[in-house]
Amino acid sequence: MKFIDLVHGLSGINLTKDRKQLLQVMVAFPGEKVETYAHKWKDTDYGTVNSTFGKMCHEICDVLGMDEPPRRFEDDVPFWSSVMLGACDRDADGKWLWTLRPEAVQAIKAVL
Repeated sequence: MKFIDLVHGLSGINLTKDRKQLLQVMVAFPGEKVETYAHKWKDTDYGTVNSTFGKMCHEICDVLGMDEPPRRFEDDVPFWSSVMLGACDRDADGKWLWTLRPEAVQAIKAVL
C-alpha cells in the first residue's frame, strides 16, 4: 500500500476523536503489545482496540475499492488490519505486538 493511498483512505473515513487518539498512540509507541495500546489509549482492553482498528482498516479498504485485505490469516480469515500493519508478531507470552508500516505512520501524521 502506498503512502498516497493510505492518505486517501484515512481522509475518506470518519476519524472520530477516539479513533484519532488510538492512531496517535500507535504512532507514538511502535511495536507495542495491543494491551499497551489499549491502556494508553483509554484504559480499555485488547478487544476494543482490535475491533476499533480493524473496523478503521476495513473502512480504508472500502474507500480504496479493495474487496480483499492485503493479507489473510492462516485459517483464511481476512486480516483487514494488514492495510496499515507491517509486523504483527507475538511476544514470549503470546501477546500480539503491532507495528505500523512506515508509510502508514507518514499517512497518519499527514492526515491528523
